[in-house]
Amino acid sequence: MTHPVMTNLEAEPQPPHLDKAGSKSPATRRRKPRIMLFTDSFSHGGTERQFVQVLRLIDREKYEVLAGCLKRRGQFLSEAEALGIPIYEFPITSLRKWSTISWLDKLTKLLEDEKVDLVHAFDFYTDIFAVTAAFLADVPVVIASRRELAGDRSRFEQWGIRFACQLASAVVANSHAAGSRLTGLFTENSRKVRVVPNVIDLGAFRMEHAPENVRRQLGFAPGTPLVGALAMLRVEKDLPTFLRAAALLRSSAPEVRFVIIGEGAERQRIESLARELQISASLLLLGDRHDVPDLLAALDVFVLSSVTESFPNAILEAMVMGRPVVATRVGGVPELVEDEKTGFLVPPGDASAMAKRIQQLLHDSALRRSMGDAGRLRAQRDFSPQRVQESLESLYDELLRKHHPLFRSADDNGMER
Repeated sequence: MTHPVMTNLEAEPQPPHLDKAGSKSPATRRRKPRIMLFTDSFSHGGTERQFVQVLRLIDREKYEVLAGCLKRRGQFLSEAEALGIPIYEFPITSLRKWSTISWLDKLTKLLEDEKVDLVHAFDFYTDIFAVTAAFLADVPVVIASRRELAGDRSRFEQWGIRFACQLASAVVANSHAAGSRLTGLFTENSRKVRVVPNVIDLGAFRMEHAPENVRRQLGFAPGTPLVGALAMLRVEKDLPTFLRAAALLRSSAPEVRFVIIGEGAERQRIESLARELQISASLLLLGDRHDVPDLLAALDVFVLSSVTESFPNAILEAMVMGRPVVATRVGGVPELVEDEKTGFLVPPGDASAMAKRIQQLLHDSALRRSMGDAGRLRAQRDFSPQRVQESLESLYDELLRKHHPLFRSADDNGMER
């Protein structure tokens, strides 16, 4: 386990000095709350990206922040390390291995030794691992997260999610759809849910090159209609439906081109289906890219074909870039896409309906522009960093005041007193 040097931690409060009236002197100001946020890893993915965004947003003048992970690797690790926040690794490989108990004991001891006041787990494995350790360490405030619909989880895993949510003081869900899945084994969990949507850094997520230059670099002639998807190449993203919609479009509009941004285990299957549908010459698989804003801005239409989603970052990013969206009506997608206002919603797995809506947008530039503008305005209004920061910090403060005697009474200076 990595033990980084602990910096900038205030000293523990000394026993209070009382004045003649029996009140604490100003010298006994209480320390900042110590909070520890947990993620599985720093690999390329929506949850991992959101984790680093939150680390960046949390006010470190107000809180002492620690971070924990199960795998200290991934493309977002350098961003997290640059923040100067101590990062602890607990390299479990399975929740069912005996060695996990040893790591659970180490985390429990760390939480006790560091006198952590609040633990916030961000994903499935840390919901179970970190929430359990926090419960054993008697951490006053424990927050679990629901960032997926868990439809493909085993019965054991779904029970584990509900168990973790039962132990937690609160559950942060990134959509109402994800939060509603807590009912069942412990129905009182539904009352713990707070919906805090994903955040996008509007300042950092911006294009650097003109769309026509990006299209030229991709090998497309000026004016070529361009339709694209941004997704990890996984089964639940159902990219075969996108390819079948592309094949239908090609039969009536052979000039249309398609791109998929992302990488994953399904790449070979997607390449094979593209050959079978005879659209390989019209399709580019771009893999993981660092110029996603530029690529999204170059599209005429953005498509999401998933069969399950809680709160897809890809749609949010497309909205910020002013792209109209055609997406499947699943999970939390309708909480993002306003049908016929910022885009179109279609049934999952329906390539014909998807192709029809894409074609409608390709034939109507005014509609593309109005939907793209509406989506951009909504993203800026509802999913700004400031709004998400306020929501999370308000929740942290409320729970600390409710469950932690040290922070029970509030004042105008926030949690630090």
